[in-house]
Amino acid sequence: MNESMHVNLHSPPFPKLDFPKIDGDFPHAWQDECEMFFELYVVHPSLKTRFATLNFRGVAKTWL
Repeated sequence: MNESMHVNLHSPPFPKLDFPKIDGDFPHAWQDECEMFFELYVVHPSLKTRFATLNFRGVAKTWL
């Protein structure tokens, strides 16, 4: 293969992102942020609830 035709199939690593926290305010915005996080980090569906509940804060902890 010609060097100019070489395609890099690996993307550069992106910065570490913290999982979004929720304190009870703006749950729909928080859910959207969670979905973006799950998509970026390719989180398996069976782990999504665990990721989310570990990041409940304040009033949101009472939802558990």
